[in-house]
Amino acid sequence: MRDEGQKSMVSPRSGGVRPGTAGGSRLGLDACFGCDQVHRIRFTRDVFSADNPVLHDVLLADATEPGRGPRRMIALIDDGVATAMPQLAEQIAVWCDGHRDHVQLVEPAAIVTGGEAAKNDWKVFEDVVARIERAGI
Repeated sequence: MRDEGQKSMVSPRSGGVRPGTAGGSRLGLDACFGCDQVHRIRFTRDVFSADNPVLHDVLLADATEPGRGPRRMIALIDDGVATAMPQLAEQIAVWCDGHRDHVQLVEPAAIVTGGEAAKNDWKVFEDVVARIERAGI
């Protein structure tokens, strides 16, 4: 049973607004909202191969705006992956050059700290964010 003094609560799924009550305070509002996103997962090999359309198709899946121009991108390679695949940065550059009508590699692929070291060093995160901001992405 609802107490007479209690306001009705709005279901989070309804997208409504209700008085905020965190910490017992009635100051503020709790507004429910959602953001529709599509998480595109594809399984492939040799994604930067000239005859593999998977990455091209994913990057252009939402390209519905006519005259929009090429998608801008940066490529960050985990240092462990770069060690195992020393040719990867060049493969990315060649692939982007071959798709330059649709994709613009804003700067050469960069090797970044990965693994546990990346999780334990805030500077790695700050470096990635700075690269994204510099590229205007």
